[in-house]
Amino acid sequence: MKRRLIACLSLLCIASAHAAVPLPPELTGVWATQGAQFHGQSLWTGAAIYLDADGQGAVVGGQGDGAKAAIIGVRLAVTAYDPAGHVLGIELSDGHRHVDSQLSYDPASHSLVSALDRAHYQRRFDRLDDSTRKALSATH
Repeated sequence: MKRRLIACLSLLCIASAHAAVPLPPELTGVWATQGAQFHGQSLWTGAAIYLDADGQGAVVGGQGDGAKAAIIGVRLAVTAYDPAGHVLGIELSDGHRHVDSQLSYDPASHSLVSALDRAHYQRRFDRLDDSTRKALSATH
């Protein structure tokens, strides 16, 4: 499964690198929707946001079972962070199209909320493991 995540994230390469905004420790790691399933830090089913301390990451969705599983993702770069308002400006990119959006951090519920679809993401891992970080760095 980790190979699938690495392959998926590697496909997210884009020609130009965007500077990302560093994040505080309470925002880094892997955030997932309710019911998301993982094998280690590799998403299997559901949706997840991967955020590294340098502000680089990915949004990944997975659905399926075994060899028939489909995993897709887009590159994410944090473009702004307002610590007072707990809002992250983000750019999502599939290598061809770019979409600007926001994530809101709710310190009370320790969750991220997407402005695009109002999905709520709970933190599953407080940091990215080395293989996940390596896969993310291959996409930039």
